[in-house]
Amino acid sequence: MEYRQLGKDGPMVPAIGLGCFSFGGDKKTGGHNGAQMEALHNGVWGEQSDEATFSTVNAALASGINFFDTAEMYGDGYSEEVLGRALKASDYARDKYMVATKVSETNLAPAVLRAHLEASLARLQLDYIDVCQIHWHSRAGVRSATYPERPLEAEVPLEETLQELAKLKAEGKIKHIGVCNFGPSDIREVLRIGVPIVSNQVSYGLLWRGIEHELLQLCADNGIGIMAWGSLQQGLLCGKFKTADDVPPGRARNRLFSSARPQQRHGEAGLETETFTAVEEIRKVAAEVARPMAEVSLAWVLQQPNMTICLMGARNGDQLKSNLPAVEKKLDDATIAKLNTATDDVKEKLGTNLDPYETQAHTRIV
Repeated sequence: MEYRQLGKDGPMVPAIGLGCFSFGGDKKTGGHNGAQMEALHNGVWGEQSDEATFSTVNAALASGINFFDTAEMYGDGYSEEVLGRALKASDYARDKYMVATKVSETNLAPAVLRAHLEASLARLQLDYIDVCQIHWHSRAGVRSATYPERPLEAEVPLEETLQELAKLKAEGKIKHIGVCNFGPSDIREVLRIGVPIVSNQVSYGLLWRGIEHELLQLCADNGIGIMAWGSLQQGLLCGKFKTADDVPPGRARNRLFSSARPQQRHGEAGLETETFTAVEEIRKVAAEVARPMAEVSLAWVLQQPNMTICLMGARNGDQLKSNLPAVEKKLDDATIAKLNTATDDVKEKLGTNLDPYETQAHTRIV
């Protein structure tokens, strides 16, 4: 396994980390923002047994993947709980693996954040978190005409949240501070406040390249590592879907898909024709180099400038192991150029709005 430093002051992490959103399957999630949001998450993962989760965690550790990314909202805390049990059962010493988790956008007021971090530690059965992240800026939890169920009356000042995280770090309850889904303006605000962060976790892959417009370089210039999530677009880049109609409703929720899909909320026309044209071009490129489509897609992410770690979901050990060659087998420049060309149209039409699920008018990422 290849290891890279997470930001200028962070730990050495594997090029691929294990994303734990699917752990526990379709248990309650999104409920911190009301029933409307919870319904949007129904049917995303299907069933996931604890036995499969334990097997996946063990396969990751055996493969040198010692970085696990979860969140309090994944499965309403169940992802943290089952990950904690799996790591405890693995018999790996605590200093042999790293756990990153996230505090939800509705829980960023200092006293609330502290209580929720303590709850995460208890579920994970850990004394400290390696990277504690702000899941979304608090604007994502503010009540509006569009989302009347969201519980916050106003944003929590980012400075208050970061200062509380700094206190928790000084107390030894977290080792490093990170953010998720922060755009260029938010990163500049973090830099102005002056509380050091090691990472920004953002959606990035061949079908979601918006961070290339500005954010990727801004983070690199300021020593902030990038954790990429959603690089395989929930299976679109695994080659399992030929058309938009093949995609389950729970996975057809982002701005690539039409507003006609039942579980999306953005209301845009989507880019279904452009997306599946690009998917077919990526499929052809993968065939040319005689490698699986998912492996090629992950390799492309890992070879992008300023990229640190790609978070990969897996339902079992075999699925995890099948993507490991993406780290070792590099793509040549010509292949990378073909993949860029195949997805340039989608990149340009998605524009600079980095929010996968909201229009520019309602974006949570600025």
